[in-house]
Amino acid sequence: MELLELVGLKEAARKKVGEFSTGMKQRLLFAQALINDPEVLFLDEPTNGLDPKGVVELRDVIRDLKKEGKTVFFSSHILPEVEAVSDEIGIISQGKLLISGSQAEIKKKFIEGRYLITVETKEPLKITSINADAIEWRIEGPNRLIVYSESDVREELLKELENSGYTVIDVHLQEPTLEDVFMELVYGGRGI
Repeated sequence: MELLELVGLKEAARKKVGEFSTGMKQRLLFAQALINDPEVLFLDEPTNGLDPKGVVELRDVIRDLKKEGKTVFFSSHILPEVEAVSDEIGIISQGKLLISGSQAEIKKKFIEGRYLITVETKEPLKITSINADAIEWRIEGPNRLIVYSESDVREELLKELENSGYTVIDVHLQEPTLEDVFMELVYGGRGI
């Protein structure tokens, strides 16, 4: 009953499993994996079929297991889920490990030489060129400028915009997501 309560199935304890929804069956499988209080737990697509509330609850349980010192291997194609619960990550494609390490290490390797800077101005942008060390830039909407560069050119960009009479409201460097890293490594697609 304790495990059923942990996975949100206490109220369904007397129901037949055949009457369970896909999400309820997924929760039951998770509870079943915890029966022997394992030190190492392997989870394959554990959020499959869960509603948003169930996903959040499962994430919390995984975090609690980690706090108890348990090792949880989490395999999923839903990369934001992996990003939300994993300390160490490995990206595998066609049976080959392409990269592994902490999220910070992986993103640092990925971001070197790839910066995405977003600038928002008070005034509508009417720029014909950017002199900052940008690989590529584009105006996205009336007040938003997106810059791709090989170095962090925020300071140079701010000076250039201010010298052109623009009031900068916001500027930030966007870090890559795990999805960006995956797309670049596996498909050669542009992440950030």
